[in-house]
Amino acid sequence: MKINIKGLPQSLTDEILIINTEDYFQKELTLEELIVITFNDWDKVKSHFKKDFRFFESLLFKLHFKRRKDYLWKERYHILKFLIVGYYYSKDVRYFNEFLFFFRKNEENILLWNFAVDCFNKNTDISNYHTFPLSSRDGVISWIDQANVTTNLKQISEAKRIGLIGTPIFFNKIKKELINLGFHVNVYFIPFHVDKKINFLLNNKILWFFIKKIVKVPKYTLLDYPIDSHKIKENILSDKNEIGFHKLGFIIRENIYGAFPKGLLNDHWGVLPFIRGYSSIEYSLLFGFPVTATTHLIEKSIDTGAIIKIFKYKADDLKTIRSIKSRIKEGLTNRAVQSIYTYALSDGKVIINDLNRGLTYYSMHVLLRNYIEQNILRKKFVKVFKPKSTF
Repeated sequence: MKINIKGLPQSLTDEILIINTEDYFQKELTLEELIVITFNDWDKVKSHFKKDFRFFESLLFKLHFKRRKDYLWKERYHILKFLIVGYYYSKDVRYFNEFLFFFRKNEENILLWNFAVDCFNKNTDISNYHTFPLSSRDGVISWIDQANVTTNLKQISEAKRIGLIGTPIFFNKIKKELINLGFHVNVYFIPFHVDKKINFLLNNKILWFFIKKIVKVPKYTLLDYPIDSHKIKENILSDKNEIGFHKLGFIIRENIYGAFPKGLLNDHWGVLPFIRGYSSIEYSLLFGFPVTATTHLIEKSIDTGAIIKIFKYKADDLKTIRSIKSRIKEGLTNRAVQSIYTYALSDGKVIINDLNRGLTYYSMHVLLRNYIEQNILRKKFVKVFKPKSTF
């Protein structure tokens, strides 16, 4: 069932859709330029979106970090209009997602809302899946099936040194299984997380004293330095690890991934190269992609390193995003061991992470998450995008 859309004035439709003069920006458009009250380069905006919507990647990234800023009415209207134009021409749901974050109720914005929801309905199919602008769903599924190969594990002939870095309790089973396969394993603990509450717990020595009494914690090296300290790299390098695998709660810097000569592996919950960044499971579900996790090498940019392995999970029986993520979490040990083993014995062979085939996504709005659970996982075909839900 589609949402009933109110009639839109022809003037607004023409304002968003018609390009009067094909023209282009000589340099990237900035947020500061867009929100100027007198900004009127909409033909240039529409021309760029029609030619190549990726021209505005930097601006979209900037908008993501400015969601909570208090804008003047006209400034916000320019942002909303930009996002609607982008969504219409690109069919890229990231623009609709940001629109939901920026939307505030007033008479003119309601017209933009109606236009945005109409675009969303046209960009979703009979199964309620949203269009992915860079590939067909079948193409992505075929790619996953070709890359998703199980590795048969057996004892290695020559011990290789592996570093596991993160909260030690994550690594009990992983360390044990790697040692059983013949690897030499070091565990490192950096007591830092971007979440202040988790960070407090990681640094609570009394709490850790009792955790060690209750839960088996593998032997580890404490790296209690600032997260950008070169001492972290020096300590890890001294153990001569070849490969690393991490479970850290912050963006990893070169002083960490650079401490592993053959690379540090990341466990990405989503399918690379198609979906980088945040809310990757949610976007996979929205596009109708299989539920997957991808292990890859870490580079400076987000989720751009070479792919090691793809893991596909059955999720047809699950009706919430949370339960799907729990199932993926349960597979951590298998992913870590399989990926480390595969890469250690691969002689440098990896799967190319083609950046041109994917996009970087940002945290998903609650209305889109609700849409996924109601219209895709539970298939109840309810009206999700009610304006009053965002006020």
